[in-house]
Order: sequence, then structure tokens, then C-alpha cells
Amino acid sequence: MHLGWVNEMKLRDMNWSAFSLISMLLIVTASTLITTNADATSLTKQRQQYADARHALATGRLQDFEYLAAQLKDYALYPYLQYEELRRRISSAPEKDIRAFLDNYSYYSCRQPN
Repeated sequence: MHLGWVNEMKLRDMNWSAFSLISMLLIVTASTLITTNADATSLTKQRQQYADARHALATGRLQDFEYLAAQLKDYALYPYLQYEELRRRISSAPEKDIRAFLDNYSYYSCRQPN
């Protein structure tokens, strides 16, 4: 009895499995690259917004500062924006604002980031 067709079927199954595996790897790689690119774009945007917010605060454009800072609440340097804003008005800031800042950001150093 000749079983050549069995070997041929096994070879087709192996080729299909290899093709499926390679296809899945390509999809995962592509989606990772897209996500990484989107994250990098988002981080670049946040960095620019951070710089813009600091500039707005330094030039007294408080509405612009508040608008930009509100968009950066998930950005790692957000507490430093809050610090700069509080520092600007420290002589007139209510004690509750100072305590709230200290409670919220006790784990941050209050040194200026470079």
C-alpha cells in the first residue's frame, strides 16, 4: 500500500502551520510597532505641552496654563507644573492648597527638573 498522499498531507499541514505562525508574528510585530509609534507621538506631544504650559505660567497666561496643565494630568512631570504654579503664588496661597499639594505629591522632589 502506497502512503505518499499521507506524507503530502502532513507536509501541507506543516506548511500551513508555519504560514499561520509567521502571519501571527507579523501581525503582533506590526501592532507593536504601531503602538510604540503612537506612544512616542503622544510622549512628544506631552513634552511640548509641558514646555508650553511652563512658558504660559512664566509669562502670566494663566488660562493657557490651566488648559494645558489639565491635559497633562497623566504626564510624569505634571506635579512639577503644580509645584511651579503653587510656588508662584505661595505668599497668598491658602494653607489648604499647600497641604493638598504636599499630600498629593509627597513622593516627589521639589527640585526643578532639567
